[in-house]
Amino acid sequence: MATPTWPAGLPQSPNKDFTETGGVLLGRTTMDRGPAKQRRLGMRPRTAQVQFLMDDTQVEILETFINHVLYGTRRFEFKHPRTGIIELTRIVPSGDGQLYQISYLGGPTGGGNNVSYYNIQMQLEFLT
Repeated sequence: MATPTWPAGLPQSPNKDFTETGGVLLGRTTMDRGPAKQRRLGMRPRTAQVQFLMDDTQVEILETFINHVLYGTRRFEFKHPRTGIIELTRIVPSGDGQLYQISYLGGPTGGGNNVSYYNIQMQLEFLT
């Protein structure tokens, strides 16, 4: 089965305010005397808190992608917002299984523009 890619109909990079973490996995053992011993266990996946500005149509595309393509768990290809490199990525759920949060920003303005806008927040994990 081919690896899905982030849909072209969605914003290709998050809003400018995103945070990223990274590092290594460490084992730390407290000693009876002296400083604790540390050893490297491997690389820790980098994670990023991201936000996207989306309209009604894009929110529908996102929900379809997450629920019916990724089934909430599959990995997908996404362009890293800092490096610009396509990386294997997955959405990290919050403690209660929430994959994303939608915040309403503004509704139809009238005059033929019947589009509402939303701020979408999620945490991504870069696996490559």
